[in-house]
Amino acid sequence: MFRFVKVWQIGILALLLTAAAPASSWAGWFGLRNDLKAPVVVRSSVVTNRGVVSGRPKALVAGEVAWDSVLLPGNRVIQIYDANNREIYRKTIPIMGDQFFSIQMDPKAGVLLVPVKATPQPPGQKPT
Repeated sequence: MFRFVKVWQIGILALLLTAAAPASSWAGWFGLRNDLKAPVVVRSSVVTNRGVVSGRPKALVAGEVAWDSVLLPGNRVIQIYDANNREIYRKTIPIMGDQFFSIQMDPKAGVLLVPVKATPQPPGQKPT
């Protein structure tokens, strides 16, 4: 009887690990670099079926890079605030896999998020 229970528990554990594997394969990184001359505060919020879940704000000085893990692909609301806590940028962008953006100033449109192809390495990863 005990052997049957032990085999059953190992089978359930294997099933749970197999079910969790596809979700972990979607994991990626979302990075931002502040290419403005002034410090900014960035908040990345995840859009879910139940609404928007706000992330923690990250203060970035000029030239600083911030990384956020992406567990599942989906939409993110990116909000950028200036030093006086005024919102200077807000946009919903789709995030899939590893993506890196530069925060830049445009004379006509104001602040922009510009995708960058050559990304710095996310934390904890070895150069390829």
